[in-house]
Amino acid sequence: MPDDDRWLRGLPPGWSKVWRYIDSGASLDQLARATAQAFARTFRDVGGVPELRDIADEAVQRAQTKCSELDLGIDGHDPLHASNHPPTVITRQVVDALVEAQPEKLASCATLEAQQVVAEASLKELAFHFGFDRMVKDAVRRGKELLQVLNIMELVLAHPQIKALAVRLLRHPDGKGLRAPGFRTSGMSTSELLETPLGDL
Repeated sequence: MPDDDRWLRGLPPGWSKVWRYIDSGASLDQLARATAQAFARTFRDVGGVPELRDIADEAVQRAQTKCSELDLGIDGHDPLHASNHPPTVITRQVVDALVEAQPEKLASCATLEAQQVVAEASLKELAFHFGFDRMVKDAVRRGKELLQVLNIMELVLAHPQIKALAVRLLRHPDGKGLRAPGFRTSGMSTSELLETPLGDL
């Protein structure tokens, strides 16, 4: 292994490549592809988020109850029967936040739409659990601009690759057979993207 600062210890398999791409200023497409591949590998290793679709369906019911006149403040999620599987725990935490912050949005979603919303929101949080959090700390330690690194990560997590991965995760919630989607590159580096107005992307 090269003895330089580009290696960040303690990352799950596949996530070191993501960090090297962030560090080297690789294109957003390359970075999103590497992130989707790392996600897919990690989900295969840890068993995905088996309850993902059920959690999303439950979120809609909770949101509808919260928005209705019958809301008595009763939460349909029973923590005594909750999984201790980390990705599932994090997904439930994401859903709790969504139900509190955006009940009207969730309550009006069709089933598949709600599942997509929950899957995408969960991926954003799980990215930090799987490695983005350590990458940010290491970047700051090495003198990189915090906001710049966070902006790159935000662009990656909004990329069509990650949205497509969310669809695939819903099809393979246990992680079995999950693969990153294919992609087409734009060739723009992350530094170029940060200087380009969103409307021009």
